[in-house]
Amino acid sequence: MSSEPTFRRYPSLAKLVDGKFLSAVEGLHCVVTEKIHGANGSACVTEDGVRAGRRSAFLGNDENFHGFQDICADMA
Repeated sequence: MSSEPTFRRYPSLAKLVDGKFLSAVEGLHCVVTEKIHGANGSACVTEDGVRAGRRSAFLGNDENFHGFQDICADMA
């Protein structure tokens, strides 16, 4: 089993053009897609599964974030 992933907070995606986002995720494998209105979710994929997050932290199991945990569970 791998170790628990470390969450790296990322800046607003609207600031992608100024380079802050790119430097925050430098060295990581990232896929950036269009933003779903009202949400800023992320999925951390490891050999142990998929973990849901928002821009500032991983989501808790009991946290409701636009149903994003359900989407990540379907990806696992």
